Amino acid sequence: METLEKEQNKTINWRKRGMREENMMRIKLGRCGRISKKKRAEYIARRLRDKCRRIFKKKVKISQELNKYIWSRGMEKPPTFFEVEVSEEEDYVLISLPGEKTEG
Repeated sequence: METLEKEQNKTINWRKRGMREENMMRIKLGRCGRISKKKRAEYIARRLRDKCRRIFKKKVKISQELNKYIWSRGMEKPPTFFEVEVSEEEDYVLISLPGEKTEG
């Protein structure tokens, strides 16, 4: 019983940490190897957006630089592990590469 409560508290604390102004996340998408070659980069962008939508419960925007990075090696061999910076605005959440300058 106590372990279940501890696990629930960990989840709650993690979400509270996720609601800060800016947050770093490590994204591992190794499962994309099971996806058709012609859909892999699109799949990674969609999974990234869905993952952040689940955490922040807001509309998610991916920066142009991050999108270029995902598609940099083509649609068949996108990167499967990378770090992103998540910054929370009033209406949406912006996902970008670490150190990327954003206009705003």
